[in-house]
Amino acid sequence: FNAEPAEPEEKGDIFPARTWTNSEGKPLIAAITEINGDQVTFKLKNGRKVAYDISKLSEEDQKLIKEKKGE
Repeated sequence: FNAEPAEPEEKGDIFPARTWTNSEGKPLIAAITEINGDQVTFKLKNGRKVAYDISKLSEEDQKLIKEKKGE
């Protein structure tokens, strides 16, 4: 039995598509394709890429990204 993930992970994504939460508690479903200084590049479901300030994410999500960056 081989369970397929809901969103196939693309090569090059730093984080596969998941629900991120901003500091106001609003959810955002996206993959992260790039971490560049204080910003990440989110890839939305429609394929659009959007730069986003890490500081605008929830503390938990900021911590996850900083761990990935090796900080």
